[in-house]
Amino acid sequence: MRLLHWTENGFALEDVADPSDYRYAILSHRWHDDGEILYADILAYPNGPVAGWTVSHGDFHAAPIVPKARAWQKLRYAMQQTRKDGLEYLWVDTCCIDKTSSAELSESINSMYTWYQLAVGCYAYLSDVPGDCPLLSDASDSHWKHAFANSIWFGRGWTLQELIAPRIVHFFGADWNYLGVMTGLVQTIAECTAIHSKLLSGEYALEVFNMAQRISWMAGRATTRVEDEAYCLLGLLGVNMPLLYGEGRIAFQRLQEEVIRSNDDLSVFAWNAPGAEAIDDSRFSLLAPSPASFTGCEGMWRTRGYHGACTFQLNNVSLQGTLNVVPISLDAAEAKRGNVLERFYIPLNCELGSDFSRVVALTVERLKRSQWEEDSPYLIVNRASPSPFLPGLDRLSIIDASHWLAARRQTITLLKKPPLSADGRLLRSDGNYSLQIFRSLPTDVGVLMITDVYPRDCVYAPEPASKPWRTPEVVIKSPVVVQRSRSAVTGLLFRIDFGGWYPDSGLADVFAVVFMVDQHRSPIKEGQGGPYEVSASAISPLERVLVFTPMHL
Repeated sequence: MRLLHWTENGFALEDVADPSDYRYAILSHRWHDDGEILYADILAYPNGPVAGWTVSHGDFHAAPIVPKARAWQKLRYAMQQTRKDGLEYLWVDTCCIDKTSSAELSESINSMYTWYQLAVGCYAYLSDVPGDCPLLSDASDSHWKHAFANSIWFGRGWTLQELIAPRIVHFFGADWNYLGVMTGLVQTIAECTAIHSKLLSGEYALEVFNMAQRISWMAGRATTRVEDEAYCLLGLLGVNMPLLYGEGRIAFQRLQEEVIRSNDDLSVFAWNAPGAEAIDDSRFSLLAPSPASFTGCEGMWRTRGYHGACTFQLNNVSLQGTLNVVPISLDAAEAKRGNVLERFYIPLNCELGSDFSRVVALTVERLKRSQWEEDSPYLIVNRASPSPFLPGLDRLSIIDASHWLAARRQTITLLKKPPLSADGRLLRSDGNYSLQIFRSLPTDVGVLMITDVYPRDCVYAPEPASKPWRTPEVVIKSPVVVQRSRSAVTGLLFRIDFGGWYPDSGLADVFAVVFMVDQHRSPIKEGQGGPYEVSASAISPLERVLVFTPMHL
């Protein structure tokens, strides 16, 4: 660790072997677009950017144009506050880490949560809260509390650990006007972050909250690099791993694997893909694609009582674990077909809110596949949906706590991702339905015959038998909302006749198709008289298409 302090000779950076031996403050802030004071800047300008500049006196109004002027001012005010609080040392992420060294950057990010914990205090600089904002508390005027709660600072990824780890957090506005201390703003912050108020107040330790809850606090927060969605959670989840910028969303996969290796908290599997992520094959995977998949998990608490430790072994394709399973009886038709060998609930040791009678679980099954050996792995099954055309679109099952009485310990192997057929379609089986996922509509589609819709009042339609609907245009009275999330995703649900386009596939003629469309780039446009004109050719490249077909019994 490296700490910054001000001496009679200017700024100095001091290497620290054990930060617990030092009393220091720490700065939390958003980086300015016009640049920050870096490690190299401190070495080049230890006395500040202009002659006569000091921590106590350093305004630039009489000086020539100074590069990074706002950043120098921010550093000066932070050091001033440090000295007001009787401290000599300050840690700032921009200038106390040599980011040209990948080894130092990796070590710093893996240690950062601990550094925030050890700080005497944290100064959170909210540059977008007006300088005339007064001292705040939970009882303050709603106008100023709104300005505070809507600061971009609360929406950034790295500031999550900077809010939770320190023993005390002081907030400052644009002109370094003091806004208040976190203990006086607990309810306001809890409402805008979905973080439990008792964690913010210090009444609960972080260990009270399971992994799903902790990751859920990251949902909706933004990072400049996609890898940082994972890296900024390292300390909160209590794991370490090397940084590999350029790996993209693989970073979040690696993070979950480290969580699985380091503890037996099954809530890491209790995610449910929201919005646009809900309709690709990730919902059948063991690991979540991003922190957004944990949206809503802040209300999932650890189950009461001890249900036995879980042990795991990971490899590149599967996870082997010894855990509690609850057998699910197969119905007579399934047993006769013989394609499903076993089906289980896996309780994830978490419950919904204060209702400890409802336990969150995964449903898994072992299928009979000729290409697998007799001891085939288990796949995640999606529980039944209330829609008659969309069976099995919910990843999680909610079971009664009484199921624990039927639980048994068993070692099973779970596939991390479902297998694919030779043409890249997803192989799944949900009851009497076979699910296929296409990346876009088939290129040889000619005529779409709409044979049914759900809900029935959503589509302005001629009689299907008398006037087939042709691509690329379909008239929609009002789109059906299938999924809703912060990205405002709309689904359009049809039942269509594929007219024998795939005669050799063994698929039935009637399909249910869902188009998921992001409203921010939606091809849906309101026409004259109210109906919506939808171009199928415009929809299909944007999002994926789910196709269900009844299996032949």
